[in-house]
Amino acid sequence: TQRMTMPRFSPDGRTIYFIGERVLSSDDSTRGIYSVPVEGGEATRIPIENSDSTPKRIGTFSLSHDGSTFAFSHKPEGENVGIFTVAVGGGVPRRVTDQGCRYSAASPSFSPNDQTIVFTSHIYSGDNCTGTGRQTVYTTPVNNDGTSPGTPLFPEDATEAFPSYHLSRWYPTYSPDGKYIAFGDNNAGVWRLATAPATGGNVTTISNARCVGCHPLWTEKPSSDTTRPTIASVFPESAATAVAQSTAVEATFSEAM
Repeated sequence: TQRMTMPRFSPDGRTIYFIGERVLSSDDSTRGIYSVPVEGGEATRIPIENSDSTPKRIGTFSLSHDGSTFAFSHKPEGENVGIFTVAVGGGVPRRVTDQGCRYSAASPSFSPNDQTIVFTSHIYSGDNCTGTGRQTVYTTPVNNDGTSPGTPLFPEDATEAFPSYHLSRWYPTYSPDGKYIAFGDNNAGVWRLATAPATGGNVTTISNARCVGCHPLWTEKPSSDTTRPTIASVFPESAATAVAQSTAVEATFSEAM
């Protein structure tokens, strides 16, 4: 079955990048990044390759704000999963993180200055990936040497307090000023939109903004708008908004992505 997901605009608005399977051939089941002009036309697969010139299987991805670089999650054959970067034109990627015994790395997103990547990976209550594991938010410098897993923003998530499926954080993304991160937050089995300082700290959840698998999006607020926006319950065809205090941005999300 042909699949296309995770569309991203280029900064100049002329190109759409997306993850695809069997886009150009029904025999090509390796997930890759494709590009297509916004006015339509034939898609082109970005040549992101292993050292033996075979195509890499891409997990989730993002595009840097300057439009020059992709970040993506990947598990090479026989190696640990991690976050990688590659030029937007393709080539052999560079490993940024090594998640070691952690079996996941997902949803990378660049900071506004393209110097840091935020993503999700597992954290464990015990040493060497023992005990309860759950998905939480990590950051890493873009120029990390590929030997470490990054820094967890919420080390307190390494706890036995809840079952693993009752505490997890997904789809993190930076606010336009780089001061906050919004993410989908599963706390005690209840999913909500949440924000936190980009360096970690107190998590602010948005009451009544319930969702499952919500993908936050930040949008600029009109300069004349100094009021707190109305929050709507979130279902597949609706959205919710939340204000990060002391900023001129809103976090918006929808499940229909």
